[in-house]
Amino acid sequence: MITVLALLVLIAPAMAEVPQLTDAQKELAIISIEGYTEVQDAAIIQDGKQLSLALIVGYSTNEETAKELGDSFVRLVKTFGPEDAPQKEIGPGLYDYLIGVYYPNETQVALGAKCSSCSKISW
Repeated sequence: MITVLALLVLIAPAMAEVPQLTDAQKELAIISIEGYTEVQDAAIIQDGKQLSLALIVGYSTNEETAKELGDSFVRLVKTFGPEDAPQKEIGPGLYDYLIGVYYPNETQVALGAKCSSCSKISW
């Protein structure tokens, strides 16, 4: 029992360090990415330090453009959220990102991930 309590005391601060994105921060990023003509819809879901970002794009959007939109979406979330704003590279941060870009029929166009210590998205 003491060992379990000691472990909880040690890991609790690490779990508490990751701030929750506010609804306002999510909405700012979503409204901004939806300003791109190719983007039809966008969503952000947070589970601890994991941020799942989804974009629905028009059928004329190719894979390269989908990846650029995904990159832009991560940059917007970092800009409006509690992380340091991205520079030339997205840069490390607080969250692990999973970004999916899909057509309206749910066909995947691009899928990428960025770990919190990584500087860019791996597609």
